[in-house]
Amino acid sequence: MASSVLTMTAIAFDRYIAIIKPMRNIMNMCILKCIIVIIWVLSLVFMIPLFFVYDMSTASGTVYCVEDWSTLMPAAPQLACKIYIIALFVIIYIVPFTAMAVMYSSISYELWYREIPGNVNIENKLYVRHKRRKVVLMLVLVLVVFIICWLPLQLVTFLLYFSSVQVSGAAVFTVEFLVRANGALNPVLYVVFSDTFQEGL
Repeated sequence: MASSVLTMTAIAFDRYIAIIKPMRNIMNMCILKCIIVIIWVLSLVFMIPLFFVYDMSTASGTVYCVEDWSTLMPAAPQLACKIYIIALFVIIYIVPFTAMAVMYSSISYELWYREIPGNVNIENKLYVRHKRRKVVLMLVLVLVVFIICWLPLQLVTFLLYFSSVQVSGAAVFTVEFLVRANGALNPVLYVVFSDTFQEGL
């Protein structure tokens, strides 16, 4: 999940550089490969604690996956768990969302108000503006889909670890499904708007 969010943030950064800072476009194959490596290394680092926390337990012939945070902090296992949850929430949700919101807002503003270069007639201007508005719509949809798919997971996680509210298995399944659906919906948005995005620049 971490790799998916970080990849979306990297895509937003690439678009931001290409549109807002076209003369400083530093993206090349070498840098892109480095970004991919960094994304996967960070994703692995974020998940390392779980290798020590999760274990298998058998009860009544059924195997369960259980958490034991005492392996990381024997004196205060609940504190260790809460620190990890909050850190993950900030790093995997708040920071990427804020970064994408800022970059996509800048891109949208630039496309909405940028003057169309050259001497073009009214018909062509209207066409370009229409395309640019569709690009802005795509960027807004990407952010909205991100919020819809990821926010429920954050809410359920906080309910599980920071309250006494009982969360049903169906609710957990639903929020996990939404997170995975985000990875499936984004390519659809990109395919639908791909030509529009290129023409709107």
